[in-house]
Amino acid sequence: MGRIGLAFLVGHCCIHALARLPDASYVVVLLIAATLAAALRSRVLVALVCGIAWAWGNAAVRLADDLPTVLEGRDVLV
Repeated sequence: MGRIGLAFLVGHCCIHALARLPDASYVVVLLIAATLAAALRSRVLVALVCGIAWAWGNAAVRLADDLPTVLEGRDVLV
């Protein structure tokens, strides 16, 4: 159980170490990695991929609420 939790944490930290989030095209790579991990029945690898997916999804949802770059530096009536 400890190795699985550590693998999830490492996957989560991999996303936080990036300067910017990967493009949506990398979802295919993540799905292939998840399929490969499941086929190999490697719980540690599955946990790593799940950690990456969890952090990526949460970061994408959080960044979706940011102000669009078009409106930066402009006065906006709220």
